[in-house]
Amino acid sequence: MSTCWNCKKKLKAIKSKPYRYVESGLNSVILHGINQFECTACGEKAAEIARVEELHFVISKILVCKKTLLSGCEIRFLRKEMGLKSNVLAKILSVDPATLSRWENAKGPVDESSDKLLRVIYMSWAS
Repeated sequence: MSTCWNCKKKLKAIKSKPYRYVESGLNSVILHGINQFECTACGEKAAEIARVEELHFVISKILVCKKTLLSGCEIRFLRKEMGLKSNVLAKILSVDPATLSRWENAKGPVDESSDKLLRVIYMSWAS
């Protein structure tokens, strides 16, 4: 990547700065050692993330193994990794779609049994 996709000017490479991977939907994922680029003219920024599928698998494994309840954005991340629509996951979990929506949007806490079931569902899907 040598020219800006926005203004076609020269890009500056940045390697030493940590990158907050907000595109994942998770604010807590910070990547180190990846190529980042910034346009010297218009200021547009981008990162070059290799093997995104593998990265998402590693993130998912960390989420499934964490000791605390899943947050809303973590539930959404796992659902999207499995390629499920929210109404389908709600049906699998035997909850109302509105309940799943509240969990994903941090409007209500997920109950412990649904949290555990979602982790088992993801592990079955991933294997």
